[in-house]
Amino acid sequence: MEQDRIADLEVLLGFTFRDKSYLLNALSHSSIKSEEVPSNERMEFLGDAVLGLILSEALYRRFPNEDEGVLTRIKSHAVSRATLERIAAAMALDRFILVGKGVRKRAIPSSLLGNMFEALVGAIYLDSGLAAVRKFILRHLQVVVNEIVEDRAEKNYKSTLQQYCQREQGTVPVYKVMHESGSAHSRTFEVIAKMHSKEWGRAKAGSKKEAEQGAARAALIHLKAIDEKESDSVRGAGTLLPTPGLNDVPAKKKTRRGGRGRRRPSAEKTEAGAEAVEAPKAETKKKTRRSRGRKKSTAQTTETPSSPPTPAPANGEGAPRRRRRRRRRAGSGAKGSDSAVSQ
Repeated sequence: MEQDRIADLEVLLGFTFRDKSYLLNALSHSSIKSEEVPSNERMEFLGDAVLGLILSEALYRRFPNEDEGVLTRIKSHAVSRATLERIAAAMALDRFILVGKGVRKRAIPSSLLGNMFEALVGAIYLDSGLAAVRKFILRHLQVVVNEIVEDRAEKNYKSTLQQYCQREQGTVPVYKVMHESGSAHSRTFEVIAKMHSKEWGRAKAGSKKEAEQGAARAALIHLKAIDEKESDSVRGAGTLLPTPGLNDVPAKKKTRRGGRGRRRPSAEKTEAGAEAVEAPKAETKKKTRRSRGRKKSTAQTTETPSSPPTPAPANGEGAPRRRRRRRRRAGSGAKGSDSAVSQ
């Protein structure tokens, strides 16, 4: 690295290294790692611990009347990955990071800058001790701490969700990475938040920690534990994604027929329905009358005709019968007269 760039970075940091190798090590990404050039991952590990120690001491002295819960909340906000990435981006540290050609072709991910800030903390501590690194840390984090105290900083949704779940559901949330995409130096993480084996929130971001914050925020919104909307833009909480089973709302709610829960139709619908029902009924009555009339006429036409009267016998027919009747009458009359004479 050129001496001019090193001098510019030291001016930006407000600190001059006695041993420049610490600075070069803090700037070296794993993409250029070799036997001669180690990566900054070990120094990042050390810087994370030093950062937590210095800030914990500063909060302990500044807020003597606050309990450990409040101090923990402030610290977790101040040293969060999103906060460090924001500080590194504001300092334009991407101009000084040492990466391989494959990474340099693209925009430097913000997660790499946050890691490099922690590595620089470790480098300053190794070069000059606690006093020097304390001055560096407080100079850059004092504004963030003030924002947190005034409740204007990024919220720690994971901590809020954990407290809510422990209080209301007797459990703790579990975060799971569902999908990773992108190259090794520019990853995108999709994370879900689950409670009691049920998914309550989903989000994606350039770092796993930020995606977890987004998933926690989505879960809090679905649980109605915070007064926020999914459409609200929140820094450090990734991008919220639809949660299966929670965001899927049926187009029309089905109601049971009869019994409880049946909706009463409005007056307009009732009148319209009555008219629609009466019209077919009237038409049906007309058709019934017509069919009855047709059946009656058909029955009259198809009824069996009565037997015609027996025609009178022709001349001469029945004459012997009349003569026999006359003879019987005459015979009965003669017998009557004979009986009267004998008396």
